[in-house]
Amino acid sequence: MSDSSVSPVNTLGDLGEADIGMFGAKEDVAVPSVVDAHVRAEVVGRLSTAGALRSALRGHGLNIAYQPIVSLATGRIAALEAFARWTTSTGTSVSPEVFIPVAEENGLIVELGSQILAMAARDAATWQQIAPTGLRVNVSVHELRSHNFYDDVMRKLNRAGLDPALLGLEVTESVLAQEGAPTRDVLARLRGTGISVMLDDFGGDDAGGRLAHIPPVDMLKLDRSFISDLDREDEVREVIREGRAMGLKVCAEGVENAPQHKRAAALGCDYAQGYYFARPIAGEMVPKMLQTWAPFLP
Repeated sequence: MSDSSVSPVNTLGDLGEADIGMFGAKEDVAVPSVVDAHVRAEVVGRLSTAGALRSALRGHGLNIAYQPIVSLATGRIAALEAFARWTTSTGTSVSPEVFIPVAEENGLIVELGSQILAMAARDAATWQQIAPTGLRVNVSVHELRSHNFYDDVMRKLNRAGLDPALLGLEVTESVLAQEGAPTRDVLARLRGTGISVMLDDFGGDDAGGRLAHIPPVDMLKLDRSFISDLDREDEVREVIREGRAMGLKVCAEGVENAPQHKRAAALGCDYAQGYYFARPIAGEMVPKMLQTWAPFLP
């Protein structure tokens, strides 16, 4: 979605050429002495989005959509992954592909993540009255580097009354591989409380052998390319074998049809997630989904 979908907070007159030039340099854009109108419009749009997002966070104006993660053994919902959603005061939905990078660039991602975790933990606590259901939340490198991340997570769980064993934090491979001892120590402390850590979107080229260089986690979430690309079956089996040897559960992401569902099960995955089972839905619809869910078996 275009950045222009958010009502401008800053007008063109609010910005000088130096402001635009510095922004362009940050983005590795070659900015001529006369700023290109397209670059200028893009910068204004992003600054407008940042201002609107900052206001939304102050007013707790974000919400969450949830997508089920299904056990391939039972066909039932094992957990729900939380996805941040934002609808502006004018009713415009802003894509996460737009507002998440803006939040990262403008120092808002830690607060955004904290608010999403608090809301999701409260929601998940209510689900337990219907069926034991886990919660999965994505975590950014900025949150992990925050000095009070561990305390914030535990405080949110305590306030919601959610058992830490029901929470899984999803972290990308690049974060786990590149971060140093402080981040790894935080994750180890969280795992010590019963919280699970998931290696998200694992895949790409030459994935085999990379797990040996990753700090301890509990689950491997396979990138959708593993399930959709039939030519990678041997590689997928090797990655799953390696994960099994490390005691990891395995989840197939991006399952969009019945053949992919069957393939994920045949490859030995424990869980699956994707549009074939359900698209992300609003939080208020989750209780009904849990009550009426019919098992998906391959």
